[in-house]
This record gives sequence, C-alpha cells and structure tokens, in this order.
Amino acid sequence: MHIKVLFTRLWHWLIGSRPAFSKANIAFNTIGIITLIILLVFLPFNLVMGLYDISAVLGSLILLQLVFYYFSRFRKQYAFSIVCYAVVSYIAMAGLFFFNSGSRGPTIFLCFLTFQLLIAFSANRWHYVWFIAHLLLVPLLMTVEYFWPGLVPDSYLARKDHFIDLVISYLVILVGIYWITNYLRKSYLRKKNIVDEYAAKIEQQHREIVQQNIELERLNQEKAKLFSVVSHDLRNPLAAAVSLNELINDYPLEEEEKKQLQQELYGLARNTLDMFNNLVAWSSGQLKGGVRVNLAQVPVRPVVERVLTAQQLFAAKKQVKVNVDIGEDETVTADADMLELVIRNLVQNAIKFTPIAGSIIIEHTAYEGRGIITVKDTGVGMTPEKIQNLFIVQVAPSYGTGNEKGNGIGLHLCKEFMEMQKGEIWVDSLPDRGSTFYVALPSAS
Repeated sequence: MHIKVLFTRLWHWLIGSRPAFSKANIAFNTIGIITLIILLVFLPFNLVMGLYDISAVLGSLILLQLVFYYFSRFRKQYAFSIVCYAVVSYIAMAGLFFFNSGSRGPTIFLCFLTFQLLIAFSANRWHYVWFIAHLLLVPLLMTVEYFWPGLVPDSYLARKDHFIDLVISYLVILVGIYWITNYLRKSYLRKKNIVDEYAAKIEQQHREIVQQNIELERLNQEKAKLFSVVSHDLRNPLAAAVSLNELINDYPLEEEEKKQLQQELYGLARNTLDMFNNLVAWSSGQLKGGVRVNLAQVPVRPVVERVLTAQQLFAAKKQVKVNVDIGEDETVTADADMLELVIRNLVQNAIKFTPIAGSIIIEHTAYEGRGIITVKDTGVGMTPEKIQNLFIVQVAPSYGTGNEKGNGIGLHLCKEFMEMQKGEIWVDSLPDRGSTFYVALPSAS
C-alpha cells in the first residue's frame, strides 16, 4: 500500500497537478513520460542486437524528449512542446523506417501507437492535423520503399534479431495501447461520474424547488383564506358595534333594551379581541420568518387558571360550570405562551358551543411519556365531516349556542403551535354528545 501511495505521488509530481498546470499541459507531460518509457525499453534491445545506428537515433530521441518534457513540465510551454514533439516524432518514424528494414521492421506498427498518443493527449483542434499526417506518412514511406528498395536496406543480422525486434515492438505497442485506452476510459468514467453527480444534484434541487413551490402555493392559499376571514370577521363586527353604539346613544330605549344591546356589544368586542389575538400570534410566525419556540418544563395548572380567569365572565354569562382536575406538580415540556394560547382557544370554543348550564372538564393525565391535557364539554358536538376540516382556515364562520361567532383561524393556529412544540392535537366528538379535545406533549423528564 505504501509503495502504491509513493508511486501515485511520484506520478502526480512528474505530470504536474491542477491548478498550477492546465489540463492540456498535464496531458502533454503524460505523453512525454510514456514516450520516454517506450524509448528506454527499445534502446537496450537494439544495442544487444547490434543495431547501433538505430540505437543512436533512439538516444537522440530520448534527449529531445527530455528537452520537450522540461519545457512542458517546468517552463509550462505546452503549445511549443506538443508541436516540437509531433514534428520530431514524424521525422523519427521516417528515419527508423529507412534505418530499420522499412515495412519488415516495427516502424509502421509504432505509427499506430504514436497516433493514439497524439490523439489521446492533445487538444481537439490538433486531431485532424495528426490524422492527415499519419494518413500521408506511411503510404509515402511504403511508396518510396516500393520504387526505390535500395534506400531501405535490411538492418537485421539474423532472423533471430528480426523475430526479437518484432516481438518486443508488439508487446510494447500492446501495453501502450492498453494503458492509453484504460487511462482514457478511467478519465471518461470520472467525468461521467461528475456529470451524473451534478445531474443528480440538479434533479434534487429541482425536486426541492417543486416542493417549495407547492408549499408556497399552500401558504398563499392559507393567507388568502386568512385575509378573507379577516375582511369578514373584523369589518362586520366593527360595523355592527358602530350600529349598536348609535342605537344606544341616539335613540330613546328602555333600560332592559339598553342592557341587551350592551351585552351584544360586549360579545362582539370579546369575539373580535379573541380573533385579533389569534391573528397577531399567527402573523408573527408567518410574516416574520417563524415563531421562536422556547421549550421548558411548564406547570399545567397555572396556565389553565390564567386562561379561566380571563374567560370567567364569558362562562358565567352562559352559566357554564368549569371543573379542573390537574395537580399542582403536573408539568409538560412546552412553550408556555404557545400552550396558553392553545388552551385559551380550546376553552373559548368549549364555552362557545356549550349550551346554558352546561359543563366543561379540564384534566391532565400522563401516558407513555406524554402529558395529555383534555378539554371536554357537553356542547353540540360535531359531525365527522366537520371534524375532517376542523384544523384548517375556515372562511365560513361558525356560531355558538349563544349565537357567538367563530373566527376560523383559532384551531388552525392551535395545530401549528402544537406541531412546533413536537406535540399533537386531536378531537373526539359526536353530534349532540359534546366534544373532547386532546393536547399531547412530552412529559417532564
């Protein structure tokens, strides 16, 4: 493993690395190293076979290749190096053809390796040049050999030398083609993986954008409903309050009539204030980037008592009896303000939809690591269809047993706040049998 790491580091140093070197510069450094290796393999075999002229040519090519590599690797003159390399390669192949037995030698086969090297590691704009050069070079050399055979002497001293030269050339060319093809294949796969990863990221971003658009559309629809509710439930009670005040102040009325109108005015003001409180709580989350949730261990009974203190006049008016069965030390993990808003809405609805002389029971029980607060009334109850749409913003108002007008956002807000506190809210109800709302939150650890 250490040898592989050292070899990898050495290789990267020899060819250079980005961003210090351009992609083209690294490619030519690679072709330079490969060519040097091929020439260094051929040189000793030609010396052993006594092909000294060819060995001299190979030695000269090694020196020239070192010069080209120096200019490319250390001077970063890629364009100059690649052109010089190509020119010297064609001159060398022509020289080897005449010095190394022409078509009987390995030169023609080496042309294929040189062509693949140039195509693999040079810029696309040069490819047609190399193609045309190779297309003309070999037929030209073989034409010269055919018409002037004396220019191409047989340089092999024995059949054995011919055999060894061709076998070695074949093996070198085979290994070279395999290495270049494998290099290109790995490079292609790397680029393909990068493209696939990029495409996957784009697809994921597309899905997220689609989901965000769906969520934005849902929020816009809810806001449209909310504004519709606000336009009805603020304008109408305020207009009614103005009319009632005009009746009380501008017309002669009996004391009993004035008292009845004042009670109606109080009910209008109370319902409008309840909706305004819910609207403020909702808008702080929707229009200011989200409500900040401060979870803590909250005693349940003090929260319920604060709600009942604020609702006692409303309950007394309808003679609704409210019983609380919650211990002093019973707590839940919640945001105190959010929990109070949820309980206030549930108690308000319970009073609103409970007939005169009805009753409400508020309890807390611990079950499977959760604290469950229940608000149970003896009111009018609900149908399954009503329950199904209970926690969404309602445009059409609902009316209580005392003709109290609902505002359409209270229970929707309760559900949002319970989800923010990692809790749940649900209801059991039957028509004319009352309703029981459940609020479940994590118990104190």
